[in-house]
Amino acid sequence: MTFIAICLSASILAWLGYMNRNRSKRRPHAPSMSQWMQMTYKERQAHDRLDRKKSLERRRLLLGQIRKEYLQVSRLNKQKGKAPFIPIKSNRFK
Repeated sequence: MTFIAICLSASILAWLGYMNRNRSKRRPHAPSMSQWMQMTYKERQAHDRLDRKKSLERRRLLLGQIRKEYLQVSRLNKQKGKAPFIPIKSNRFK
């Protein structure tokens, strides 16, 4: 019975640690609601601009990685003699 309680408490603690780690990875620089409300208008604007700048940098980095991977795949397909992938345009969303 105590073994089950120990295992259960260990698994709950591990799960809470995992959730906390994921939360901090999402937005480690995000202030809490009370901190945000204590900031002045200009401080909130500056923080928001910084947040948007970091987001744009992450998107640019991701887009660069996607382009690099696409070039590698297209070169590999060219060596194998396969035609490149061309997406079909659809009128479904117009």
